[in-house]
Amino acid sequence: MSLSIRNETTQAEPASLSRKISFRSTLLLLTMGAFATLVQAGLRFPLHIPGHQGLIWMAILIYARMNSSYRFSAVICSVGAASVSPFLGFHDPFAAFSFILSGLALDLGFIAFAPKRLGMVALMGAVVFLAQPLLQSLIMSTPNALFHTANFGLPYLLLTHLAFGFTGSLIGLGLAKTKHINCN
Repeated sequence: MSLSIRNETTQAEPASLSRKISFRSTLLLLTMGAFATLVQAGLRFPLHIPGHQGLIWMAILIYARMNSSYRFSAVICSVGAASVSPFLGFHDPFAAFSFILSGLALDLGFIAFAPKRLGMVALMGAVVFLAQPLLQSLIMSTPNALFHTANFGLPYLLLTHLAFGFTGSLIGLGLAKTKHINCN
């Protein structure tokens, strides 16, 4: 099954109509990101498996990216997530940065590789979600990174983030292919 990415080119529209659509789309993408963070904060179930929040985050991020023609729609969505994360008890001081990093990495991946197959999009989502533990492991000054690396080991940490990122991306793709909320 092939995947078609929408083009950003649109028909000539009056400037005022274009701004309204742009504002509405941006607001919707920001809201989707904030919603993802609210769901993550509300569903903090103690699975004790690192990376399990990737199911929610990558599903919403991939869904937003697939349903928007904005070139940097995942970044806009991740800015919405990052803007509410400090107020929801996220203990990782780099949580907001990792949200934005994953959105930027996803958008750059779509721009650079223009994936045509669903499996490639899911794999790209998994690699993008893998950026979070890699960033934490590189910094190694956050208690969260030290805790997870010490308790589980870095290979297990990377494998679980990859698996949950891949599964969350598949969920987002499934939602994007079945139900469309036009983000434009």
